[in-house]
Amino acid sequence: MNNYKIKVNDEDESKEAQELFKQLGYQFSSMYFSDEDNSLQVFADGSGSLFDDHDLCSHQELTLPQLRDLVVLKRKDINDANFTLQGNHYYKSSRGDWYFYGLNSWQHSTLTDLEGIEPIQKPEHQSVQEQGLISGADALRALADGKEVEYNERMGGWRLVDKNTLFEIFLEDQGKRFKCYLFRLKPRTIKLEIEIPAPFEPKDDDRIWVLDVHRECGYGPLFFNSAEPKYTQFGAWDSEEKVKAVVAALMGIKG
Repeated sequence: MNNYKIKVNDEDESKEAQELFKQLGYQFSSMYFSDEDNSLQVFADGSGSLFDDHDLCSHQELTLPQLRDLVVLKRKDINDANFTLQGNHYYKSSRGDWYFYGLNSWQHSTLTDLEGIEPIQKPEHQSVQEQGLISGADALRALADGKEVEYNERMGGWRLVDKNTLFEIFLEDQGKRFKCYLFRLKPRTIKLEIEIPAPFEPKDDDRIWVLDVHRECGYGPLFFNSAEPKYTQFGAWDSEEKVKAVVAALMGIKG
């Protein structure tokens, strides 16, 4: 594994860089905080670990986009393509280099004539805030406000900050150690993915089946009247079997 160094502008970028290095096979150890230019620096060495090293002459310097490129090339996933041409998939790196997907990996392309190549529309890179992460300072404020905060040491799942871990995480001064963790507020919602029969668009006087919380079974029949849309605000189904399947799916949701 190669020796790398990367300069980041803030804690969010530092967290992203550490996660990207982890995907390259590096394990987190520590990071370096430069007092000279008030910047965080994340390092990786050939042993496969991130570490604190003040002798960086031999390390190759990367930018965050270049680090993302390395992860893409290592991942060898055709879904990382950002351009297509005549059914072929291409990846354009942050440096402007082209790669084509072949033999189940990304191959460097020497072609210069890529007339007709089209970009693949993708959502923008997800920020730390969009992932629900918060900074160490925000985590402390949340704890002071009585909120539940979870932390992740990058070695396992999310765990709740309690009286036994509070001192270790926030109060031990080991070169700003709290920056080694990821933090988030304890989730209060769950993500739902259920399969239900699709509702249909009824016409006046059609016999339909709707959800009804006032019935023990959770649904009931009626004749559709477009002048009373409140009865179909959650949808309408054309058979009892379909609405029964909807109720069963909803009843199966667990928090």
